[in-house]
Amino acid sequence: MVEIDFHLDNCGSQSEFVEKAIRFYDGYVHANKTGAYLPRALQEMLEGTLGVFGDRLGKLLFKLVVEHNMTNHLLGGDIDMTRDEYNKMRGNSVREVAGTRGNISFRDVLLFHQEE
Repeated sequence: MVEIDFHLDNCGSQSEFVEKAIRFYDGYVHANKTGAYLPRALQEMLEGTLGVFGDRLGKLLFKLVVEHNMTNHLLGGDIDMTRDEYNKMRGNSVREVAGTRGNISFRDVLLFHQEE
C-alpha cells in the first residue's frame, strides 16, 4: 500500500507518506468524532486559501485607492465648485451607488451628463 500510494500524494519518500498518515490519524483521534476531523482539516485549508485571497484583494484595493486619490487631487485642482455644489453631488452619488448596489459604469454617467 505505502509503496504505491506515496507517489500519489507527491511524497518524496515512503517515510514522508507514513509521517503524513500518522499526523492525519492523530488529528482524527483528537477530534473525538469520526465526522469532526475532516471539517477541521477543510477549515484549515479554507482559512489558508481565503487568507491569501484576502491579502491579494487588500493589495489591489490599496493600489486602486492610490489611483483614486491621485484622480481626486487632479480634479480638485482643476474644478471650480462651491461647497454646496459638492455636497449636493455627494448626496446624489451616495443615493445612486446605494440604488444600484455599486453597479455604475462611466458610460452611463457620461450619457447622463450629455443629456443635461
